[in-house]
Amino acid sequence: MLNRLLIPTLISSALFTTLSVASTLEIYNDGAKYRYIPIDNYIGFSKGADANCDGQSAALVSIEQCSDKKRLCKDISMVKELINQQKALNFESSVLEQLVAISKPTDIDASKWIDAAEKIGKRKVELSIEMNSVSSELVSASKEFQKQAPSDKATSTASKCAGELELSIPSGYIGAKLQYEADASAPDTIQITQYMVLNNRSGVDIVAKDAYIYAKSSKMHLKPQHFTPWTAQLSEKIRYKKSSRAMVATTYASDEPMVATLPMPAPTVGAVVQAGYKNYHISGIELPSTGKDVKVKIADYRVPTKCQYTAHPYRDTNVYRSCSFVPSYPIEANKWSIKRDSRLVSDQAYGEYWEGEYLLNTDVDDEILISRKRVVKHDQSSGIFGGSIRKEDGFRLDITNISDSPKTI
Repeated sequence: MLNRLLIPTLISSALFTTLSVASTLEIYNDGAKYRYIPIDNYIGFSKGADANCDGQSAALVSIEQCSDKKRLCKDISMVKELINQQKALNFESSVLEQLVAISKPTDIDASKWIDAAEKIGKRKVELSIEMNSVSSELVSASKEFQKQAPSDKATSTASKCAGELELSIPSGYIGAKLQYEADASAPDTIQITQYMVLNNRSGVDIVAKDAYIYAKSSKMHLKPQHFTPWTAQLSEKIRYKKSSRAMVATTYASDEPMVATLPMPAPTVGAVVQAGYKNYHISGIELPSTGKDVKVKIADYRVPTKCQYTAHPYRDTNVYRSCSFVPSYPIEANKWSIKRDSRLVSDQAYGEYWEGEYLLNTDVDDEILISRKRVVKHDQSSGIFGGSIRKEDGFRLDITNISDSPKTI
């Protein structure tokens, strides 16, 4: 059952050349690893990332300028240009104020002063409008860039990596989550679509031939069950003339464990190819650092279902259309989006396994009304105290069907 039908993502034809070189992305709970063959020193706008070139540590340095051919470099150039425009307008406004303040005419010519005042006033209004416009654009562009990358400084390797470069990206910048969608339009079947939703805001644009998503940490601590190092001890008796008492002196031949050690085998990159619990393999993926979700369809199937109206008045007064079914694949996340007759019913639905089947509320029936009133006014003397009931308590339920047909709850 764990061998799922994995559907590869669609990638643009421009990426086939890049994907011809082996490149992999591994996403873990505590971060991600991206391995590829670089064409230059440029990394991206990352923060807290580590790099290794063919297994050797590679230093990352900040660079002030990068080519506008890189997408994020072009975006940050627009932000910097707006900053320069804002500075220029502020400087011009300051100079204009200083000119007005230091002007000391020797003679008064009303016509010239009126003409100068009109020009100064007109330019100050233009400057104010331009400054507001540039400030608004700068705020918008800066926020948009912050959604894509954690830093506004471009990074590169200190020297070009001639082999495979591995980037270790901290947790929180590349995410993967499961998403389920149910179409409950049919009365006796339900259409289930499962997605893997990927998100990248690491500042590194990723194009991978193979992507692996693991529901585990990349740094596993494997501790031994028993650790009792061998220590050789030599004892000898030393006799002193003034005492007949034997003294025992203990010397240690070695403080280090006398245990034979074998060399650890090198880990095999990309050896995991079988999907397991919350572990997925995706072939061919383009994941730019935009901060936007990329949905990959994993499975799509229809199963028979049994639906009925249910109510739990002590929890809330809604009447739900509750459907139970046996999924073809294990449900590994409980959040759902529900559609019915091409209409989004809810994107905040939650399902659960119940009595051997999966239970999912697919709609709310607003033609059945339930009102709940207390039989006895609630106060501190109500309830059970020490095993005895001091006052009766409870609710009165009024159920009204306002539809044209009878319904069963």
